[in-house]
Amino acid sequence: MIHNNYLLSSRSLSTARVFLALAFIPLLLVALSGVFIYLDLTSKAKDEAIAHSRNSAKLLSSRTNDYVSNRTHSVKLMAGEKVIENLALQPNQSNLQAAKETLSRYCDTLSASICYVMDQQGYMVADNRPPATTLAGNNYGFRDYFLHAIKGEPSLFLALGASTKKRGLYFSHPIYSSNQIVGVAVIKFLPDELEQSYQGLSGKALLVDSNGIIFAASDPDYQFKSLFPIEQVKLQKIIDSRQFGDEIPEHILKQNIEHDLVIDSLGNEFLLDQATVSSIPGWKIIYLLPPEQFAKASDNQKQIIFLTAIVLFFMIVLIVVSKLFLNLKQTLRESDDYRFKLEESKDRLQQFEEITTEAIIIRDELKILDFNKRTEELFQLSREALLNSELPALFATSTAEQTMELMLSRSEKPYKADILTHFGEELPVVITDRATTWNGQKVQVTSLKDESRHKAVKQKLLASESRFRQLSDLVSEGILIFSDDTVVDANDALCSIIGLRKEDLIGVPMSQVFPDDIRESFPSSDSAFVEQEFDLPRQDGTFFPAELSTASMVFEDGLYTVLSIRDITSQKEQEEHILYQAQYDLLTDIPNRFLARDRAEHAMANADRSSKKMVLMFIDLDGFKKVNDSLGHDVGDILLQLASRRFKSCLQPNDTLARHGGDEFIIIVEDVNEPEDTKLLLEKILQQFSNPFIIDNKELIVTASIGVAVYPNDAQDYPALLRAADIGMYKAKKDGRNTFHFYTQEMNNIAVRQLQLDNNLRFALERDEFHLVFQPLVSGGLNAGKVVGAEALLRWDSKELGLISPDEFIPLTENTGLIIPIGRWVLLEACKHAKAWVDQGFEDFSISVNVSPRQFSGNHFIHDLNYALGKSGLSPQNLNLEVTEGLLIQATSELNDTLKYLSEMGVRISMDDFGTGYSSLRYLQTFPFNNLKIDRAFINNLPNHKDSKILVAAIIAMAHKLGLSVTAEGIETIEQFNYMNILDCDVLQGFYIGKPMQAPQFEEFLFNTSDNKIISSHYEI
Repeated sequence: MIHNNYLLSSRSLSTARVFLALAFIPLLLVALSGVFIYLDLTSKAKDEAIAHSRNSAKLLSSRTNDYVSNRTHSVKLMAGEKVIENLALQPNQSNLQAAKETLSRYCDTLSASICYVMDQQGYMVADNRPPATTLAGNNYGFRDYFLHAIKGEPSLFLALGASTKKRGLYFSHPIYSSNQIVGVAVIKFLPDELEQSYQGLSGKALLVDSNGIIFAASDPDYQFKSLFPIEQVKLQKIIDSRQFGDEIPEHILKQNIEHDLVIDSLGNEFLLDQATVSSIPGWKIIYLLPPEQFAKASDNQKQIIFLTAIVLFFMIVLIVVSKLFLNLKQTLRESDDYRFKLEESKDRLQQFEEITTEAIIIRDELKILDFNKRTEELFQLSREALLNSELPALFATSTAEQTMELMLSRSEKPYKADILTHFGEELPVVITDRATTWNGQKVQVTSLKDESRHKAVKQKLLASESRFRQLSDLVSEGILIFSDDTVVDANDALCSIIGLRKEDLIGVPMSQVFPDDIRESFPSSDSAFVEQEFDLPRQDGTFFPAELSTASMVFEDGLYTVLSIRDITSQKEQEEHILYQAQYDLLTDIPNRFLARDRAEHAMANADRSSKKMVLMFIDLDGFKKVNDSLGHDVGDILLQLASRRFKSCLQPNDTLARHGGDEFIIIVEDVNEPEDTKLLLEKILQQFSNPFIIDNKELIVTASIGVAVYPNDAQDYPALLRAADIGMYKAKKDGRNTFHFYTQEMNNIAVRQLQLDNNLRFALERDEFHLVFQPLVSGGLNAGKVVGAEALLRWDSKELGLISPDEFIPLTENTGLIIPIGRWVLLEACKHAKAWVDQGFEDFSISVNVSPRQFSGNHFIHDLNYALGKSGLSPQNLNLEVTEGLLIQATSELNDTLKYLSEMGVRISMDDFGTGYSSLRYLQTFPFNNLKIDRAFINNLPNHKDSKILVAAIIAMAHKLGLSVTAEGIETIEQFNYMNILDCDVLQGFYIGKPMQAPQFEEFLFNTSDNKIISSHYEI
């Protein structure tokens, strides 16, 4: 019997069932796990987000502490350098250069903004900057980092620069010499490097101070704002400290709303975590994580779980099918052995049952002779029922007739049919007929292969393919698959990116989609993987930047290449925007100082190759500060924009205009044959600025002072060339502004001289290099010749530079502000000498002291005067203060009160250089003057010049009518002396009477003329 010969086949089927059962168990476990994971995603996602936020805050705190510790150690090392100690202990020119080299080395090594040394009073004595931009001489003693370090406490202070207005981290350390603090070393770093360590995170990283004000942030929009509202009292203290310049911190967050979330002013929610920064007491790292980040985490996990389930499903199906295939292969191998043995056996067909899982029917024409067990299972009929059945009755009516015809035709080609089970279900089968010998007779063996299971598997595979396609269409990257240079498939994202429909892509040659140069970069082997950037074409002919990843994979049906295309247009635009911000001035839309340097150095290289010249113009706007201070920064910004347009209107396309900073501009002119060729351009610029600017219906007069330097004539590198142009600009300023000057070596000598004077002047008072000389004042008129006082004049005998003219160093003291401490010293010394002469019997002796307008600023002058009078014991009636019209021009109610207070004390007040100003007569009515001092310009031409005689006589007469005395300076001849006596001038001064003398010589002069005799000859020193 056939069923006895198919035992092996039954065993194979049993094995397949076992494998299928084993495959079902992992699938069930995967499905259940997916359900549990899905239900737990939301809570876990939030827990992971909280952990991420907390860990991020701790990480940033650790990075910040490491950053601070490294730089604290660096400034300590710099403070311990011997050359730094020597400079702080005794600043002079000999150790200044060595110290600057050390400061430059530290600054360059650490990539710091500036390194400098401060003395015990808070004055900067040296920094690493070039002479033209040095900050030496400025006093930053009010900064916390100095106040802490001078007490022996190393400090870190975060603030805006007092002059640059840029954020800075100031690390300071005391400088010791023999265990005594002699100064402070400071290194300033820009927070950019620190902020770079805050980048690349999902949330926003903020460094905040003890008041909750943000100093550094991964998002620039958060800088100088406070996390939460600040009490008004505390806010006012912050504003007064000027730690953040003129910025008034605005808060960005509201208090907690729910679920540990905060909300900003725009309504955006964040999860907030924080960590302390131990190296900066009171400071914290704040980390703000948007809730959508853990929502994204949840979505990503869902996708991962879903994809994992699909992959596991296919792996399990593959394992099961492979196992069944191996079993079937083994079964067929055994079947061949049996077939060989059954060649001569009558039981060959019975044994065939053991080597197949198909239904086997042995028939004679349409009569059923025998069948295997699988036939019973397929038709769901018993053996008896099958043997009693007619063969056509086993097939569905729709296919029965055609199937019988094919069976009778004895065709050996497979064909399809639908069988009819016992329960009336129609099942698709594939039928194969073979002729054989059975029990000694020729019969037909019909095998029926059940196609219903194959159809179900195919439907599942199609469903799986549909799910995969849906997933590929969800991603933002474009995906394209091709083989043999023909597009096989593409997702929706790719179609959207290149502007083609999917049906227009599939089957199209790759040459119609991508240019040859791009296609040549595709990998040709199955292991190749390439990532590149290209400008890819769209269907409309435009191009877009794309990141192209390619990989080749080998499948059973051949080699395929998968392209992943990501449109990086927005990324490129952002990079270009960042590059623009780094190279262009955002206010005027012209290159900034950094791009200007790059272009200048490029132009210098071109000049070397072409043997031509490059001209650099350094321009400063005259009067801009006055506009900015009086009308506000908004008007100042508009003025800068209009000025840049006027500059552009004068330039050629190859010329470069850049904003150097503030109201300073740079113009670079290339391919110049001779420097004089640029004079036309310079005159054109001056002509443009001769017209007023109209802003808010106001006419504003702003001119330009221009310095011009030529490469390679004046310098061999950009910093030196810029400095040369800067020197030329200052020469233009000095010569009255609204002009230009080419740099010369003489200018450089003057600039070097100015630098030497400036450096030495800052220490002259400490080195006791100043002394006073005294020029006699004698009475005029009938009692001419009696010494009534002296004018105290300052002299500077530098130990390094020798005797310096007052005309050279007095303006420098005004510009640097050193006139205040020096003027305080002059006042005290003059009072001391005058008191000594009064005590020697000259009770009516009056000492005259010149007072600068800057000495009256800040209301410190009254204190200085009282101190000088109290310390010396001199009576106020013996003191005469000489002021110029420059003080009165900027007169305020406070100044008027100060002068009245001095007058009430008994101090005499003189108007110096009378007759040279514009409003002198009005000042005589407004301020409490006692004396007018006629300028020497009116005395020089006496007594031979008619107009001078009239003017001098009128001044003296007017002054006497107003109750004022008159002093005439510049008496050089006996004729001038006699003429002023005739005019009844009260006090006379000049070389004819006596040159300025040092104290001992003046004292001798004083006693020699005590007999009130009229002086008739020079008194030689």
